[in-house]
Amino acid sequence: WPATPGDYIINVKTLLLGDVNPSNDQKEINVTIEPAVVNHPPNKPTNPDPADGITGVSTNPTLSVHVSDPDGNAMDVYFYGRQQGIGSFNLIGSTHDASNDSDASIVWSGLNYLTTYEWYAVANDSQLENTSDIWSFTTTSPLPKPPTPPSLPEPDVLIYFTGPHEWNITHWVISPETLICFDLDVAEKAGITEIYYKIDNGTWMRYTGCFSLSPGMHYIYYYGVDESGFHSNTACIVVEVKGMIAPTTTCIFNPPQPDGNNGWYRSQVTVTLTATDPEGDEFTIYYKVDNDEWNTYTQPFLVYDGMHTVSYYAIDEYGNHEETKTKEIKIDIYAPEISINRPSNALYIFDREIIPLAEGKTVIIGKITIDATVEDTATSGIDNVFLYMDDGLKKTFDGNIEYTLDETLFGLHTMKIVAYDVAGNEAKNEMDIIIYNINLRG
Repeated sequence: WPATPGDYIINVKTLLLGDVNPSNDQKEINVTIEPAVVNHPPNKPTNPDPADGITGVSTNPTLSVHVSDPDGNAMDVYFYGRQQGIGSFNLIGSTHDASNDSDASIVWSGLNYLTTYEWYAVANDSQLENTSDIWSFTTTSPLPKPPTPPSLPEPDVLIYFTGPHEWNITHWVISPETLICFDLDVAEKAGITEIYYKIDNGTWMRYTGCFSLSPGMHYIYYYGVDESGFHSNTACIVVEVKGMIAPTTTCIFNPPQPDGNNGWYRSQVTVTLTATDPEGDEFTIYYKVDNDEWNTYTQPFLVYDGMHTVSYYAIDEYGNHEETKTKEIKIDIYAPEISINRPSNALYIFDREIIPLAEGKTVIIGKITIDATVEDTATSGIDNVFLYMDDGLKKTFDGNIEYTLDETLFGLHTMKIVAYDVAGNEAKNEMDIIIYNINLRG
């Protein structure tokens, strides 16, 4: 009995020989025949993305297909690919439990630019599977590199100065007359066609030629522009504009010329220092006498007795230091000292002291040896010493006197000693003597 699906009632009757109870020989049963269950393979994956034959695809594309199953089953989807015509297809990746009538996708990364690839997908419902057609696509060309801004050459190559300039650890120091210039040939070699700059917080200006700055500390900002109009980074240098020339100091003595002999002054000297700065900078004058400490000059000062060296210099507000100058000065304001040792207040007979006498009394009988000490302990030293008797010059000495007076003299006479030091200071010492002497040889 070839039964078809449906509900059935089956009566079964048994006939047995010698059956004494025929009431149980017949039985009725209900039977339902279900239709047979048949699994169908998934449909072939469709709707590829990227579309078949398309170009300009990313090198990291997302591969996507549409999958469905006639039995409504969930599916695992496997993706295979290769570079066109090269080798066998390899598994790229898979997605699991894709629902019926849905899209499944994976990412195929790391592809080459401008290369054609082939791929397909397989839908599997865990029992049966179906394979898509083979599709292809071509990847895009590399993106062009963004333009590279020009790079500025180093400042010591790009920037130069015409005039006094020097590097001072962190910045340039220049004079007000120094010009600041950009080397356009160097800029051109770096691909820069124009340079723009600004000073401190000023406005940007196109560089057309060298320029100068006012005194003070300045920040110069600058950048370059290439032929495509792209700007370089902005750079900055620091420039200090200050005087580069040191002041000049003049030393003036008053009296202006020595008032003594042999280049010596015989009075104290007033020293006046004056300085000038060719750039008009502020300055300070320093001085010292001999080995004293340096002093700040504020007003004229006095130099007293002695041989001295006046040292001086000026320094301006920017540290420009004048070379130390010196000027010699010789001052002797003290006259020599004359001490008459012999004769003194006494009675002398034939050059021998006999007895002391009262103050102002000197009596000489016969010849006498005159002895005097002449000193110039202060400064310049003894130049000449003159011995006079009654205004008559007896002899000239260059220091101490030792002279024998042996000539015919009678009565009261005046002995005078006059001494001069090298500076021309004069000293005198005289005394009255009573003398009685006959020089038979003269």
